[in-house]
Amino acid sequence: SRLKAADETSSRYTYSRNANTEIKMLNYLHACNIQSYEVLKENISQLEKRIADYKSDVQKINAQISSRRSIINAVRDYWRYKPIHQKYLSIIDIKNKETYLQEYSAEPDRYKNAVEIMNNSKINGVLPQSANIKSEIAALADRKEDLSAEQNNLVLEWERLKTIKHNADVILGAFNRKDRCGQLRSNWLLALPKVVTEEETPDTQKPIKHTRTHTAR
Repeated sequence: SRLKAADETSSRYTYSRNANTEIKMLNYLHACNIQSYEVLKENISQLEKRIADYKSDVQKINAQISSRRSIINAVRDYWRYKPIHQKYLSIIDIKNKETYLQEYSAEPDRYKNAVEIMNNSKINGVLPQSANIKSEIAALADRKEDLSAEQNNLVLEWERLKTIKHNADVILGAFNRKDRCGQLRSNWLLALPKVVTEEETPDTQKPIKHTRTHTAR
């Protein structure tokens, strides 16, 4: 059977749906004080930089937390493997030492690694108290949580603006051509219309003719 062309009711519905989408987009742009397409792109670029900065800060905090946890783990391993190390030092016979190392092959290296970390973590020759280190870890974790929340908010804002830019690019693609007077409409967002208030209904809103999205017939 032959395909039927869209009737007038369907056309009006499609136009109303597109107009409402564009009105919401314009409202949001006005609320963000974005008055041009170039400002929209600049805002997106700035958000991307801020998100990258937050990500870098979170990574630095993760490194600090990992460093402090390694000190706590080193102290634990030090006391855990110290008796084995002392026992090894007390053995005089070489063959007995070799036999002992076969039985405890990994422990001596873990002990030496713990001692190295503890020595490198000393401040003015004194190793920080475990309770203080744990407090620092808790404070860093709280800071990380705050930064992550702020980063997530920026990502949401970035996604909204990217979606709006995509919609604007679709509209610009439809109007970025010569009109009947031979003039080029190159930037639809250079002069945004007045914000439509929420009290206005779709029936009372004036059609945004210059942002109408046409559907294929």
